[in-house]
Amino acid sequence: MPPKKRRANCYRATPLARCREVSMKHALILMLVLSSCAYAGEPETPVNPEVFVPGNWKKIGPIGTQDARVLLWEYRDSITELVVAREYRRENKLETLKLYNEKGLNGIQREWYANGRLKSEKAYENNVMHGTFRQYDSLGALVGIYRMANGNGIRSIYDSKGMLEEESGYKNNHGDGWQFKRGAFDSFSIWFYEKDRIIGPAFRFSKNFGIESLTFFDRDGKPNGPAIDFTNIYGTKTKYYVKGMEVSEVQYQNARKTDPTLPDIESIRKDYNATIPEHVKEMLKILKDLKPVEIPLQNSDDPPVLTSVFTK
Repeated sequence: MPPKKRRANCYRATPLARCREVSMKHALILMLVLSSCAYAGEPETPVNPEVFVPGNWKKIGPIGTQDARVLLWEYRDSITELVVAREYRRENKLETLKLYNEKGLNGIQREWYANGRLKSEKAYENNVMHGTFRQYDSLGALVGIYRMANGNGIRSIYDSKGMLEEESGYKNNHGDGWQFKRGAFDSFSIWFYEKDRIIGPAFRFSKNFGIESLTFFDRDGKPNGPAIDFTNIYGTKTKYYVKGMEVSEVQYQNARKTDPTLPDIESIRKDYNATIPEHVKEMLKILKDLKPVEIPLQNSDDPPVLTSVFTK
């Protein structure tokens, strides 16, 4: 008796059907991913910036800017013609709304992400930072909330995972004091500001707290001394600057003969860690033990993480 013939497996017999099923599965997965991204990234309703502009005004624009992708609209007082607001759109998406009075920035300054969600709110009074500042991530979670009083305070921003991303001091409406900022690959930079100018040595550290770069600045905020990069694949790379101008090592050594304030590269090479000030060492100790905070943040009453160092 001859064996029974097996029914042909349709997927083996029809490759086109198999391809269709795979394609449908991929399409379904793609639709789910895109829908979840849209839900997470898109605001519930489009923002109308006009609701934030007080008074009676007329809107003029669009006006071109230096960036061809950005257009500007001006809001002018209906009687005085003074600019009371400026609205910026990048590729037709609302990016920034600035409010003004006759003295400069005045009121809540707002920024938005490309997905339409609010990015930041910054409080100004007569062109001076004053009030509560808020920073949001691209999904709408509050990652920064801090207060400024007459241009004085400390800005603290976290990332979406609750890790400190930036902390910087301000005095009289200018960056002033030690500054901390996290960069790519969890490296971070620490430097000292005086009226928005970097003064002295500026450091970049790896996530393992090893020095990645070291650059010296004079009191005018210009590079003045060696700029050392420890991450170059061919070994440590050093550039030399005198009052903001790059020079050769020979020229630098000659300049040191007439200006003893220029750092001695040989002493630095013997012990790079000796260039780290005590305040920076204290900050590194704090950062090593730093734990993530809960996001979204709840209030602005918590003290800045590095406040004990900033206030010294």
